[in-house]
Amino acid sequence: MRIGGGLGGCARIPRAPTSRARAKAFAALLAEQDGKRLIRERPGPEHADRDHRAGKVRGILRFSCDQGLGNFRDDIRSLIRAVNYF
Repeated sequence: MRIGGGLGGCARIPRAPTSRARAKAFAALLAEQDGKRLIRERPGPEHADRDHRAGKVRGILRFSCDQGLGNFRDDIRSLIRAVNYF
């Protein structure tokens, strides 16, 4: 894969050696969730939700759900206010 680089050149990005291991871990976590995403249990683009403070994956979500949670910046009180608003 090529990307644009600093002075107009292109840099070659090697494939990550752990990509197969990451794919297996992702599939295992999704299997633990019975093949469902944790918020909206519908098929869709999948994304690993991370606890950025602890640096750990919490679960597999739809991309849009993970992005929505990210907008709340892990602030539970704001998320509860949003649910009550709805």
